[in-house]
Amino acid sequence: MYWNRDLFTNAGIALPPVYWDEFNTIANKIDIKDVNSNIRRSAIAMGEFANISNAREILGALMLQNGNPITAYADGVLISTLGEGQYSGTALTTGAVEFFTQFSDPKYPQYSWNRSLPNSKSWFLSGSLATYFGFASEVFDLKEKNPNIDFDIAPLPQIRNGRNLVTYGSMYGLSIVKSSKNQNAVYTIMRMLTDPASLSLLNEISYLPPVRRDMLASGTKDPYQSIFFESALISKSWLDMNPARTRDIFQKMIESITSGRSSMYSAIQIADDELDLLLQNPVGTTNMRQRGLLAAANEEVKLDYSGFVKCDGVVKKDGEPYRQEECDFIALMDTVVKMVNWLFMISIPIATALFAWAGILYMTGIAKNRTKANNIFVSVATGFIIMLVAWFGVRTVVDQFASPDSGVTTFLK
Repeated sequence: MYWNRDLFTNAGIALPPVYWDEFNTIANKIDIKDVNSNIRRSAIAMGEFANISNAREILGALMLQNGNPITAYADGVLISTLGEGQYSGTALTTGAVEFFTQFSDPKYPQYSWNRSLPNSKSWFLSGSLATYFGFASEVFDLKEKNPNIDFDIAPLPQIRNGRNLVTYGSMYGLSIVKSSKNQNAVYTIMRMLTDPASLSLLNEISYLPPVRRDMLASGTKDPYQSIFFESALISKSWLDMNPARTRDIFQKMIESITSGRSSMYSAIQIADDELDLLLQNPVGTTNMRQRGLLAAANEEVKLDYSGFVKCDGVVKKDGEPYRQEECDFIALMDTVVKMVNWLFMISIPIATALFAWAGILYMTGIAKNRTKANNIFVSVATGFIIMLVAWFGVRTVVDQFASPDSGVTTFLK
């Protein structure tokens, strides 16, 4: 956590918060709002998603601190633990989401953020945001972009009386490709890269803490790195097949809650279902059955029946409640009716335009144009009558033979 010394000092606060609940008091001392309740200065950037840097990581850290691993293996399968299911982590997710979203809710006294504000990192650099939650790798970028800002670094706040000391860590690993032609040589290089001497050199170059516990235990005299070392020991993450898609899932969950589109429980369950599908299909695409399962898991998600074809399966099977319309004879005739309706509707403006053109030709008074106009009148009238008869005919057939009680559909099945 990066914190602005000047803003804390001016508010009469000597030290940065150690626990999250301290922000409830800090926000009241640091926040500044104008007469129209527009936020001019903030203690913390939380509650929204699009304009908060590292929002996925902040929300993930809150869940991890609350005891929710976000993903876990169950019977050998990687699943989401956000909502109800084999893990049943809804209560653990709710606590983190409730805390995160309260800072964007105007009815709370600690209201400090909304979606109209600039990006959180930019606002911190401008001196209008008291705390910024970022990575250790951002320290020099912050100094370079605004060398005049007086900031310091502190560990990520924790849950008071919490059982899990956790901060989010972005982790990278080395592995050997199974198809490698020289696996022994690759393994030797990997051993060299993870050797203390190599990691010490990497630490000097990158200013990032080493990943070896024996090297972290030796400590450091650098004031910033000492915090990085402590944080590295408690850093955690989760198996995430597609971080960009996970960010989208988290953002949709938070914004549906803050906008009032969904209840907190409903939003968490939808996010849980979407993360489950993502873990099954990391590239982020879903087939018809997967979309249907997601729709069945939450009543707020509906399949689209707005097109010509208003069905989603030849036979409705047990255990597929999301499929609402079978592709039977009724669905076929309904599609025919929709097509005829569409043709009939577009024929009206076409006929009107042709009639208008024929009228213009007729009014010229030229014999050749009048003959052409008469032919247009007859052709358009004949075509329109044929379309009208066809429309009535199709409607009659459908009404008589494509109703659920006609017996035709049962026979065709």
